[in-house]
Amino acid sequence: MTQPPEPASTPPGEPSPGAPSKEERFTAQLVWGIDVFFQLLGPYLMWRLQAWDSAFVAHHAKACINHGLTVMALVAVDCLVVGALCGVYLVAPEPETEVGITLYKLTFDVTCVVVGVVLAALLLATFVIHVVALFKAGRGAWYVPPLCWRFVK
Repeated sequence: MTQPPEPASTPPGEPSPGAPSKEERFTAQLVWGIDVFFQLLGPYLMWRLQAWDSAFVAHHAKACINHGLTVMALVAVDCLVVGALCGVYLVAPEPETEVGITLYKLTFDVTCVVVGVVLAALLLATFVIHVVALFKAGRGAWYVPPLCWRFVK
């Protein structure tokens, strides 16, 4: 009985066949780093400059653009909600009684706090996603941020 030959293994520290090279991993990390300072424009330019050379960098650039567009859409929805609520407060007649005035101001204050908490949570989630994406790109993983809409495919 003969044993099947063992598969050829790659030496330690060397990328496996089909894995992204060190330069590709660094460029993918650079895409996520540039996004912190140049939202959407940096990843778009990296995608356009590197898409023909590396599918790995193109994947991370598209994921970064999709994440940025998703965050922008959520901020726009948050701003629309704030604008609608402020419009309601401007149009609604101010109450006559002291209890009504207190409830009126309390409702406005709670709305502002809720909107602030939502924006702070979005900022924190974006920061965490960028850090995770940096590390995943450095390890050569094809990372897609969670809960992001696919605007660019």
